[in-house]
Amino acid sequence: YDVPEYCDDYIHRVGRTGRLSSKEKGWAITLVTREQGEQLTEIEKRINVMLPEYRLEDFEAFRPRAPRQTVEEAAAAAQKPASEPQLDFSVA
Repeated sequence: YDVPEYCDDYIHRVGRTGRLSSKEKGWAITLVTREQGEQLTEIEKRINVMLPEYRLEDFEAFRPRAPRQTVEEAAAAAQKPASEPQLDFSVA
């Protein structure tokens, strides 16, 4: 799941998960990206506990996107005539 926008929603979710099997101790694992750091901080403040951090070796939470076209590049590409599709009618 994503980290909820409101920390109380997260606390409720984790609490319900923990009560499903109250005979055994369990773990609540939340994957947090750098962009969600503020939400994590709000959760930690609400429960008054600094949650431990575990890192997965050789794991990237995201891959950088390729640069997007600028408006000028998109306009220039739209001005170029479309090439005719090459149809292949050969029989294999």
